[in-house]
Amino acid sequence: GRLGEALATYKGWIRDHPADREASIEYARALAWNGQFDDAEAMYTELARTGNAAAKKGLARVIGWRGELDRSERTWRQVLETDPQDPEALTGLAQVLTWQGRQTDAESALQLALRANPAYGDARTLLRWVQADLRPSATITGVSINDSDNNRATTFSVDYLARAWWNGAIGGSYRERSANFAAINSRADAVNLFARWQPGSSSWQLRADGGVTRHSSTFLPSTSPQRTIGSGGLRLSGNVGRALTVGVSGSRAPFDETALLIANGVVSSDLTGEAAIALPARFTLSGAASHARLTGGTRENARNAFSSTLRWTNSRNWSLAVGGRQFGYDTTSADGYFAPRRYTLAEASGRGRIGGQLGWNADADVGLGQQSIEFFGSSAGSRLAERVAMSLGYRFDPAREVSASGGYANVAAPGQTTGSEYKWYTFSLRARLGF
Repeated sequence: GRLGEALATYKGWIRDHPADREASIEYARALAWNGQFDDAEAMYTELARTGNAAAKKGLARVIGWRGELDRSERTWRQVLETDPQDPEALTGLAQVLTWQGRQTDAESALQLALRANPAYGDARTLLRWVQADLRPSATITGVSINDSDNNRATTFSVDYLARAWWNGAIGGSYRERSANFAAINSRADAVNLFARWQPGSSSWQLRADGGVTRHSSTFLPSTSPQRTIGSGGLRLSGNVGRALTVGVSGSRAPFDETALLIANGVVSSDLTGEAAIALPARFTLSGAASHARLTGGTRENARNAFSSTLRWTNSRNWSLAVGGRQFGYDTTSADGYFAPRRYTLAEASGRGRIGGQLGWNADADVGLGQQSIEFFGSSAGSRLAERVAMSLGYRFDPAREVSASGGYANVAAPGQTTGSEYKWYTFSLRARLGF
């Protein structure tokens, strides 16, 4: 509660005693606790040049707190090159690996830390969280979606996840979607299985999934009131060099967001490539491109999509971004999905999170921009685009949590059927239970 007073005291002492490295490290630590990450990083960097191990650890920690996880991982590993058994460095590395979603690697690092120092409390506490994430878990979710074109849909899903012996994970899911539009009632029941593999301590991950979806509808013109559609996908992602992350994926799945899409049995086959590069001053530039073929309906179609985002990360909990995306179809749709000749969106956005690891937490994601829609045979029109999504959750312990989320957007979506003002709303409840 007296952090400001401590900062003033440290600043005065270091001004009068510039050679006191221990005081400088404590001052840098206090700056980081106060959210002054730029000042803390600058001080830690200067001290680390002298070979001070504590300064190097502080630098790695601050970089991770501000959300530059790949750079933080590299810095922790540089510390471990000097002392591979340092429990503090191994625990710091494990924390970053956890934030990256690499819980298996984090567990290995923490076990090394505890072998080096069985009494190291930070490692033992973090290991409890990591092992909770690695235990089998079930997530139950209910979602309600409504839009201004009178599409209504509710989705109930159950997801199961377990660790696999090959340094990966396996899981399965069941999803039931009930959709309504005017007098049309449709339903999609899907079962899916997946497996994920991460070789050794590499950042590369390979994920494969496959399943079946059963469609049924009261839409009389439908060629078949019931049909079964197979689905599958493959995704490979990882780091290339120190600052570049890439991914490529291919998938085939039903395009069944609305009652009409379910009734018409539209299937989307997608090929996607994406990349993100870490830039100086906490900026990250990412981009993606995809090509999709839509089949199974009354008319085949194709879609090309592109997107790019420049994001500035203040910390792991707060960031700002500017970005854009564009997609277009080869021809109009006769199956009930939004298929413009060209759609373009440019927006500024922000993300934030408050709360700790346990107890209450809240997230928000807000965007404001301009969208342009060009239909076949007409000129382009533009209008404002705004969106907001918020969630409120409570985590009882590392393995049990619940949350409620809501969202609103005035942004084009698959269910849109006209070029007029379009809005959609969503509300969801989610519970996760570890075994």
